[in-house]
Amino acid sequence: MCGIAPWRVAVVCSTALVAVGAACSACDVTPEQIQQWKGVEGGPRKLRAAVRNERLKPEVRVAAAEALVELALTDDLAAEVKEMKPAAQAALLQILVPKLIETARGSDPAAQPSRKQRNAKDALFVLRDPAQGAQKNAIDTALIDWVTQDFSGRQTAGAHASFKILKAIGPKAGPALVGLLKRPGPDLDAAAKLLGEIGDETARNQGGEALIELARKQKPIQEWTFVALGRVGGPAALKFLGDMVEKDKERSLDAIKSLAIAPRPESLTLALNTARNRKLDHAVRDLGLEIAAKIGGRAAAEGVAPLIDDPTYEISWHAFEVVLASLKADGIPLAFEKLQLRHLAKKDDVPDFLVKHVRDFGGAGAREKVLGQLESKNPAARLAAVLCLDIIGTAADAPAVEKLGGDGTKIKGWPGGATIGSEARVAVEHMKKKR
Repeated sequence: MCGIAPWRVAVVCSTALVAVGAACSACDVTPEQIQQWKGVEGGPRKLRAAVRNERLKPEVRVAAAEALVELALTDDLAAEVKEMKPAAQAALLQILVPKLIETARGSDPAAQPSRKQRNAKDALFVLRDPAQGAQKNAIDTALIDWVTQDFSGRQTAGAHASFKILKAIGPKAGPALVGLLKRPGPDLDAAAKLLGEIGDETARNQGGEALIELARKQKPIQEWTFVALGRVGGPAALKFLGDMVEKDKERSLDAIKSLAIAPRPESLTLALNTARNRKLDHAVRDLGLEIAAKIGGRAAAEGVAPLIDDPTYEISWHAFEVVLASLKADGIPLAFEKLQLRHLAKKDDVPDFLVKHVRDFGGAGAREKVLGQLESKNPAARLAAVLCLDIIGTAADAPAVEKLGGDGTKIKGWPGGATIGSEARVAVEHMKKKR
């Protein structure tokens, strides 16, 4: 040691000890210890450290991961895997995923799953995000099979519900859901609902065909079949239900009701055709309008607007409401221009059928749009604007309304020989008082 400073010897020795300790750390954790840590205080922390310790043998790290799963600490496992480098993730998952799939399946895949199986299923779900390629496909296939073995019975089995799992997987789960629709039972309604939400058009159409086959065997068609058809939608279901609306008077209401359960843009044409068909019962036509309103948008508004001139009083006002519901304030010009004076003949209906809809659906932009209708060539639009501004107008709007004071257009059905001009003068007085 001559010529070597004592402090240098200490540093060298200390460094050597650290290196030896690090080198031996891979030997410090044994499968037996993994098993022991599952039942001791601080064990989960040690298991997490073992999972992320890349110096440990792969089988030891996998055993630590399985131990976390057995303890239902799947989120802890997912957090450790997330922090790994991609190569380390892939190496761990390559061994772990097949083991979890086997555990989740159990000896009898159709039997009631044990706690251990439920935990393995949950682990597969939380690990599907970091998984890639074949590993992810294997996970998704296993999860789809697991939850659809008993879809309604396993709905809440484990920490992650079946709906949540299949929604995350998406359209890939469609064919399995179609399979559930081919046999009546407790799974059918939930499967139809989810297929309608996540299935692509092909799967939804296949689901509709399966339900139509069931429906044709039923005398009469059961309510739950109508509901399922409405949830799934798709071209086949739409055609089947549309034909029933048009040709089967006894079941037309049931058929259109089913489409109101989950309205989609694809249903708009059928909804409009139903609302326009004066041969159908009022209740059936009304549901067609309701579906159009739920779909909304300009296509719905423009398709419904001509029905404001429908001879059935209730249908015409419902159509007026749908236009405003679909386009809000922007629908006011379209709806007002379709009005006829006969629609406003019942003075007592004006507050509920006209003003309320304009105020509720038009919002802050309603007043400006209504003001624009004072100059309309349509006398019904001018009168509607006056009646609305009487309620929602301000003192600043009075001069515009006052210009109609000389409008001599008579309002049929109103007492005292009322005209648009007389109502304009009344409205002006009311608005001036709002100063």
